[in-house]
Amino acid sequence: MESVLVSRGSSYEREFTVELPGTVIRWEFITNGHDISFGWYQKSGAKRRRFLPPTTEMSEVVPMKRRNSHIVPESGVLQCSTAGIYVMKFDNSYSWTRSKEVFYSVKLLPPDTELSVPQMAAEEDGTGANGTEEEEFYECNDNTVPVDGT
Repeated sequence: MESVLVSRGSSYEREFTVELPGTVIRWEFITNGHDISFGWYQKSGAKRRRFLPPTTEMSEVVPMKRRNSHIVPESGVLQCSTAGIYVMKFDNSYSWTRSKEVFYSVKLLPPDTELSVPQMAAEEDGTGANGTEEEEFYECNDNTVPVDGT
């Protein structure tokens, strides 16, 4: 597992390049002592703006929400229907006083993996990758929600 300290009032983003449609992103994380907001985004093309640097738009593919990962470890899978750059985000901007230490693991599984995503979740008898909670399943498609200013 990797770790990152997300300072109070800030966020942490990490990019993952998915080269083949059908790739599965599998993650799990836990925080030390307090909750944190978490979500996944997919980057789209850069927009040119007159007299300003280009911006990159992101679409939300796993909704950002606060997770009680200090109580129960969080895990989930995202099946990517398109290749591209996917961004994992831990958001602590709501916390004015506490930094959060996050321990996380992310795996990119090729499309030809023997188990499909629903089978992976069922294989673990209704529990997540760490055996303590139900795993979340998401599928990335053209119905993702664009996020402004992110």
